[in-house]
Amino acid sequence: MRILASVLGLVAVSGLLLVSAAPASAAVVDTQTVSAGSQPNRIAVTPDGNQTWTLDIGGKALIGYTSGTTLSPIASWPLPGSDYGSADVVVLADGKRAVVTDWSCNCVDLVDLTTGTITHPPTINGDSPSAIAMSPDGSKVVISYLVGGSPYAAVYNTSDWSYVWMWAFFSANLNALAFSPDGTKFAAAAYSINKVLVADLDTLGLGATLDTVDAPGSVTYSPDGASIFVGSFIGHSIRKFDATTGTELASLSTNMTTSIAVSPDGTQLWASQPVTAQVSIFATADLSVIDAIPFSGNAGGIAFAQSGCQAWVVQQLGSKDTVFDLDPCLPGPPPALPDTGASPSVIGTSIAVSVGLLVAGALALIVVRRRTSPAAR
Repeated sequence: MRILASVLGLVAVSGLLLVSAAPASAAVVDTQTVSAGSQPNRIAVTPDGNQTWTLDIGGKALIGYTSGTTLSPIASWPLPGSDYGSADVVVLADGKRAVVTDWSCNCVDLVDLTTGTITHPPTINGDSPSAIAMSPDGSKVVISYLVGGSPYAAVYNTSDWSYVWMWAFFSANLNALAFSPDGTKFAAAAYSINKVLVADLDTLGLGATLDTVDAPGSVTYSPDGASIFVGSFIGHSIRKFDATTGTELASLSTNMTTSIAVSPDGTQLWASQPVTAQVSIFATADLSVIDAIPFSGNAGGIAFAQSGCQAWVVQQLGSKDTVFDLDPCLPGPPPALPDTGASPSVIGTSIAVSVGLLVAGALALIVVRRRTSPAAR
């Protein structure tokens, strides 16, 4: 399970989709690379889009760069754990701290991105924390755990790390998580039972269940919350579902997919497909193929930076991040940050058992053709 979990993942990109005139075509116009340790795996972006932080599971470090034109190194902060093979990372709403799940201590590492100082907030001392996702406003995180063969996911308020609630998923091993754009639900990809389950933070109950058929490995919402996209490594597919009903809207038989991300404007779905050595781009409206970019070195986590002007893709076996400059940009709205002056109340202290489905959205099609890019440098 640990090996499977380490190659499956998600980077969730979300925001509100603004209705406007038909977008212009976008293209990859430049490609650059930056060093990212010995075995980079996951990547997160600060809310303002100006920094990226890569989780190097081989070197046990968190590596930061500025995005944009310069791609300047910020820092490489060592992590204290001994095992980050199935770890995940998010950057909190203040842009100054990152959270990394840490199997070796059955806890999470809270990393000060300015000083490298690491603390362990009072989360549940659960066995094997792995996937993590943050609500779009940054007020909450959800973390998946595995305890004695009984998977569960717990939600915390990021202002004070108070416990919100827990959802048990029984034998449904959870390998990817994503919050809905309004922050009221989260989706959990359960590859062992071929489903994506959704938990509702308002009712603490069940949502719809997405029957993915083929071992879901990555999941993300559309920015408008109407649709959910699911990628499968084992099943070689990408699927789109109605977030409210769980109805499958589109499916595509494609290459093995480890990570997916939707552009901030909601028009493109990017997918890491390492076995066929490519990063593929699909139109979110109907999953039609826009482009397939050759990509050696095992494509991993994906994140959009610079307000949709760049796509960062982890090169796991090449020890690099590859940065694709997009023209024109694919921007979303500014992030909605929480009011950190008020501490959200704790909803409860007992365990709730619930499973469900997720919220995502119908998206506009953007036709994108990639011009020939210069060699990575």
